[in-house]
Amino acid sequence: MIIQEANLSQGFFISLSTILVVELVIFVIGIIITRWWAIKEGWNDTYNPSIRLNLFWLACNLVFFIILIQVIYGLFIAILISYLINIIIGGLITAKLYEKKFKESLIFVLFIVLILFIIWFIVFLITTIIIAVILIGLQIN
Repeated sequence: MIIQEANLSQGFFISLSTILVVELVIFVIGIIITRWWAIKEGWNDTYNPSIRLNLFWLACNLVFFIILIQVIYGLFIAILISYLINIIIGGLITAKLYEKKFKESLIFVLFIVLILFIIWFIVFLITTIIIAVILIGLQIN
């Protein structure tokens, strides 16, 4: 019974660590991509709107990932919910921050969220493999 509790808390810690590392990496990459795409569209070229938008996405993702971390298929459910909210509310936030129409903002956000989702998946796999290798190395010694 004690071993099961230790494994559960260790699994939760590993999942939480992975999610935090991945989300921080995605936050930084998201700022760069958002600003780059805004400049490409001829919108505001400062970092302020892209940081605000990506802070919202970071908070939204962390809330859903941490809440659903222990649920079966929780990460998959959290991804679907958070990215759907990121697109809809992100479109509204983008329209306000960049002073554009909602339709333009929605297309802008959809493109960025799609790119960030692909990058998130790749970074998540790499981070999971690195943490697994570290844990296997620690258990061998």
